[in-house]
Amino acid sequence: NNTTQKITLNDSINRWTCDPEIYNIIQIIDNNDCLLPINRIDTLNTFISSIPILSTNYTDISVNPSNLHTQWYLNGKLLDTSSYNTSTVRLIEDGDYVSTLRDESGCIWESNSLSIRFPNNVNIYPNPCSSYFNILIKENYGSYWQFKLDDMHGNTIAHGKVNKPFLHWPCEWLTPGVYTIKIIYQNNSKPLYLRLLKR
Repeated sequence: NNTTQKITLNDSINRWTCDPEIYNIIQIIDNNDCLLPINRIDTLNTFISSIPILSTNYTDISVNPSNLHTQWYLNGKLLDTSSYNTSTVRLIEDGDYVSTLRDESGCIWESNSLSIRFPNNVNIYPNPCSSYFNILIKENYGSYWQFKLDDMHGNTIAHGKVNKPFLHWPCEWLTPGVYTIKIIYQNNSKPLYLRLLKR
């Protein structure tokens, strides 16, 4: 910002805290008023202020901060190169998701691990679907269960309340793509999530 700062150093080891910026160290003057010209320009790059955090809407997984070089891993294996440098990736299957971010100084930061598990006691078939799909619940859901169908952008396009373990639903009107089905039991407020592929 073209401003001059003066700092008094009391010993040879000194910590100077400053904001990321381009700095020009002009000179050093000792206690005897001897002047040593420096005239050196250094750039202090931005560091990540906290560990990267993953979050999900069960359609995508996102990482924050989102403005750095990013790589994505599923069960310890690097996802394909199409996921490079994007802060959001499509949730493709069960597993443990992790991302790594590289800051401007080249430091690598690893996010938390996000474990995604889809329910075993809820079946959706046929999947992929073309004209219809069925949902079969093989556990106690109480007196009813509710479902919500979201598209790839998180928009709710269908929802309902069902009082039997089996649902038959037409899907020929859906645009081809990946959909998320959210299910909530009457006796358990914790939602379940399934993936549906329309072809």
